[in-house]
Amino acid sequence: MEKRVVDGGNGEAKEVEREIITLFVDNLPMEIHWKGLWKVFGRQGSVNVFIASKISRRGSRFAFVRTDNRVDALRMIGRLNGLRIKNNIISVSFASSGSKGSDRKDVLADSRDSRNFKGESGRVSEGLELKKKSIIGMLNRRKRGS
Repeated sequence: MEKRVVDGGNGEAKEVEREIITLFVDNLPMEIHWKGLWKVFGRQGSVNVFIASKISRRGSRFAFVRTDNRVDALRMIGRLNGLRIKNNIISVSFASSGSKGSDRKDVLADSRDSRNFKGESGRVSEGLELKKKSIIGMLNRRKRGS
């Protein structure tokens, strides 16, 4: 579970917990950009995409796709697993913790670093977006004379 600050109404911020589901996407073409992968997965729901700079044990490029909706995650697996992108047939599955020191575990830890994780609009982190919303909320309250 991840905690996230949201507008609780009346200009007050409140903290809520939400489940983050991470999908592992393997066998990506070398030339795909995170924006292209975001477009493919974004049709199925709200996502963030991280393409690893490493290659998987299979010798292919891989990525992580995060969503906060389990139904969307299941839809992504069902519709996109086996999809052909360029000449590659991608595999999509739930990411595992990789207890044997797999590539996924190392890169997933790196993906939590906001400098490495790209969101839907190319902003570097959700944290910046939350700060922006907080600042906008403060400015709106000042305009109203609160």
